[in-house]
Amino acid sequence: MKLLLSFFITIVALHAIEKNDFAFERMIEMPSKEGIVKIDLPLVIYNHLNTSNFLDIAIFDADNKTMPHAIEQLDTKKQKIQILTLPFSHVKTIKEKKNTTLNINYQGKKLTLIENSKISDEDYILDASKMKNGIDYIQIKSNDHEYMLLTDIACSNDLSHWKEISNSQMLANITMQDSNITKNRLELNINPCSYLKIHTQKPLNIEMVTAVKAQILILKPTPRSIQFIYIGNGIEFDSSKQLTLNTLQFLLPPKEQFYKLNLFCKNGDEKQWTFIKKITIYTLHNGTINNLQTTLFTNADHYRIEPANDSYLPKDFSLSFSYDPAQLYFIAQGKPPYSLVYGSIKTALPNADLHSMIQLNTDFITATLNEEKVLNSSANKIEKKVNYTSILVWVSLVITLMILGFMSYKLIYELKLNQKENND
Repeated sequence: MKLLLSFFITIVALHAIEKNDFAFERMIEMPSKEGIVKIDLPLVIYNHLNTSNFLDIAIFDADNKTMPHAIEQLDTKKQKIQILTLPFSHVKTIKEKKNTTLNINYQGKKLTLIENSKISDEDYILDASKMKNGIDYIQIKSNDHEYMLLTDIACSNDLSHWKEISNSQMLANITMQDSNITKNRLELNINPCSYLKIHTQKPLNIEMVTAVKAQILILKPTPRSIQFIYIGNGIEFDSSKQLTLNTLQFLLPPKEQFYKLNLFCKNGDEKQWTFIKKITIYTLHNGTINNLQTTLFTNADHYRIEPANDSYLPKDFSLSFSYDPAQLYFIAQGKPPYSLVYGSIKTALPNADLHSMIQLNTDFITATLNEEKVLNSSANKIEKKVNYTSILVWVSLVITLMILGFMSYKLIYELKLNQKENND
């Protein structure tokens, strides 16, 4: 029995991870030999992965031993560092009150509108002097129910000399097919400026203006195209070998289009689709008003999109998704040089539990990757060939179970036989 178990353990050990199990290799360049190493994973590595959770990645040292590693996905969202509601004045309202002085100050002095020909009655003057780091965008809240109009924005430090910083950006709040379409954000991306002037194509009753300065921590998520197929009245695509999806992006021509869709998902061999959410996508007014993406809160193997109610699928469109970039960390505790290998259909190497260590440590060794080298071109391709190692493992398991079953049967039979002899 011990010999049989030893044979079984030996057979399983044949399936140990080796470099040749992976398709590609990159040597790691690092300034020091020991410590926690940090590597930014480039897009080309993502494209060669065969798993959605980075399982076909490994680190080897010079003795071909694997090193403990972990992968942390980065947050690519904008971190808001200053949000402020801006005081504002409506020029027409001030003049109707026969007051030619703005109710905001500039360097402690009241400034008049009567001599400034660059300010019209329908303009709004905003005090942005407290936005010390500049403004990325402003959001407009209006009491009006239905509107669609163009805006021009200028900035000034003295209310007399104005510089145009934005023109023909759209503001909208409309209803279409029982759906509310709102565009209340105006992009600025400007340095500090004391005053803003908003000029609208038509009169607009502004209730509140919020200014936001944001700091982009890293590059935005990289989009990748999705290959989909038409099945029935919808489309389906396989995401089982993709990274965790963050955003599903529709690419439509810039013409008047409006669609209501339903999004479903399922995993593995499940037969039933699970409803996730309703999606409304549109592009209006030559693309100036659009909503072409939806956030995904699930990580499924398969997705399906169907038209909702009386809607239909776009005829001319493509799909892409985005994901957060990642950094790989590993403990350099072997013999250098180290290499990163990736791309395998049969290797599943889980991440080491390094999260706490990564969070507490700030002194990382920043490493870079050399050019890609092909290790085994068939390692990440599915080939129709007999896997003798797997067959041997299964045969040994079956034989082991048969022997164990026979021994159990024989033991029970002998116990019953002895009991019968004792009774006689």
